[in-house]
Amino acid sequence: MAELTVYAASPLAFIFRYVRLRPASHAAILAAVLAAVVCSVCTQYGVKFLVDTLSSGVNAAAWTAFLLLGALIAAQLFEAAREAIPDLLETITQGEFAPLLSWLRERVHKKGSLLSTAELVESATGQPLGTASFERHLHHRYLD
Repeated sequence: MAELTVYAASPLAFIFRYVRLRPASHAAILAAVLAAVVCSVCTQYGVKFLVDTLSSGVNAAAWTAFLLLGALIAAQLFEAAREAIPDLLETITQGEFAPLLSWLRERVHKKGSLLSTAELVESATGQPLGTASFERHLHHRYLD
């Protein structure tokens, strides 16, 4: 113990001593952290490259159509969830997402791989995919 009191004034010296006594385990930890950082950075650049590629040139129309389809589905699902869960907006503003997640699990997540997108939306909302929910969302958001 007296040997360690020497390091009371310089904590960095203690850390370097600790690392020096266990070089293999610290090297493994350092390698794992560096690998995780490399994977994270590569993933971010990969997604950025994908978005840039899809949103420029010839692919811009396809990317816009894909985003519009996602917005149509999201608006219709959220409208159906709001009808099924009367106080949904209040619970979300309080940071409580359990009722929405439960509704999504029951109507969407459980059936996601069993049905086509159109069948899934119709099954979850009771009506085929359309623009009415999205139009109401836009009107409420920007015109009310």
